[in-house]
Amino acid sequence: MPEATLSDVLPVKRLTVGLTNLCNLDCDYCLRVAETQHLDFDLLHEVLRQARDYGVTAVTYTGGEVLLHPRFQDVLRRTAALGLAYSFVTNGWHFPKAVPVLRETKAALYRIFFSLDGPTEAAHDAVRGKGSFRKLMAAIALCRFHGFPFGINMVVTKRSVGSIEAMAVLGARLGADVVQFMHMLPTSEEYDRTLSLTPDERRAAEQEAMAVNAILRMPVQFAAGHSMPVPGTPCVSLAGETVNLDCRGRLTLCCNLSDFRHAVGEADVIADMRTTSFREACEQVHRLARFQRERRNAALAAGDATAEFPCHFCIATFDKTTWQGLALVQLGRRRAADSKPLPWSVSV
Repeated sequence: MPEATLSDVLPVKRLTVGLTNLCNLDCDYCLRVAETQHLDFDLLHEVLRQARDYGVTAVTYTGGEVLLHPRFQDVLRRTAALGLAYSFVTNGWHFPKAVPVLRETKAALYRIFFSLDGPTEAAHDAVRGKGSFRKLMAAIALCRFHGFPFGINMVVTKRSVGSIEAMAVLGARLGADVVQFMHMLPTSEEYDRTLSLTPDERRAAEQEAMAVNAILRMPVQFAAGHSMPVPGTPCVSLAGETVNLDCRGRLTLCCNLSDFRHAVGEADVIADMRTTSFREACEQVHRLARFQRERRNAALAAGDATAEFPCHFCIATFDKTTWQGLALVQLGRRRAADSKPLPWSVSV
């Protein structure tokens, strides 16, 4: 019997796709590079076809703002035609124009995620601009009318941490399937100092979400990146279950590392999908995922406090936050392990 490959051991089931890094808004905490780069539609189709044949069953589209991709409706039609379930993240501004294609492909729609920055118009619009809250509420009303499943995402910052319970209650009243919180990943010393929670504040926020989840019938949870102070596999990316296709047509380890603002490192980028098969690229992703799991476990054993929060550990060790150093000392944190990432092409 031939030796099993890493892809046989860790099958990829979901693909995240950065359709574009263009956005109509300019949220201060956003981790994406602000440009006008759209993923080529024909390349996307070929990757989706290979991914489906490989065993992928679901796709999540992110941005930027996904509805600004010039062929967004064709993207959803092609995804559904290939038999794949789809989700996407949106700020809601352009949602009405997507309703016809959502109705057409409703059988393939898993969930729409709306990005919300506070439970009130004032709180949300302070981050996203006047009129944003009402646009999003109108989009949610359309979901309720047409029976589109939806959830709410909120990035937790010093500004919004006090509204976790109120956000969850709002989500339940609006009819959301789930309310998800995510810790902010800082893109500069200024935003780290003014918006990031301390480790103790992050743990407290997670405890509050857990307490609210125990009360509401709707799931309330922190997504990947929450506290995990023990060795193991902290997320689907490091488990090898999810891989990311960026808007430049490259397969990468994780969507949170992709197109990271002010980053200098790209060791998370695996392959150009114009010249590499999906299967081959996934095998390379799995090698990198295994290495990163082992590196984080070693950092935990060595007492590196930053390894407790997996996303923060990854952005540091993949050189997404090289501006850190003095800022971390000032905040009472230690920088993650300084060792460079293992090149993706090296077997482990």
